[in-house]
Amino acid sequence: MINYSPYIEGLKRREAERKASLEKRRQNALAVAQQIAGMLRRDFGATKIYLFGSTLRLKGFHSHSDIDLAVDGIDPKRYFSAVGQALMMSDEFSVDLLEMSACRPELKEIILKEGRML
Repeated sequence: MINYSPYIEGLKRREAERKASLEKRRQNALAVAQQIAGMLRRDFGATKIYLFGSTLRLKGFHSHSDIDLAVDGIDPKRYFSAVGQALMMSDEFSVDLLEMSACRPELKEIILKEGRML
């Protein structure tokens, strides 16, 4: 009879390592989001910054997750400069920066309900 225990234990160990690695990456994403929020306030006058999407949830977070932010208070003439600055702040993560005023009502509702203000 074949003993599958070593294989099962190996699978469990690899899954635990994968989850730990994803959580570490998620924590890095949260830290980068905070840094970007500080820059958006300081350099672009953002008044409200919401983090939303998979970065907030371990179950939804994966190896290709990005940082989703929605902002209020940035002068529309400076929006693309703000996007560029945000993108330059991380080599590890892509950053999506949305203007709350330009969001569809359904998305705005989700951001306000499920997002976290930074």
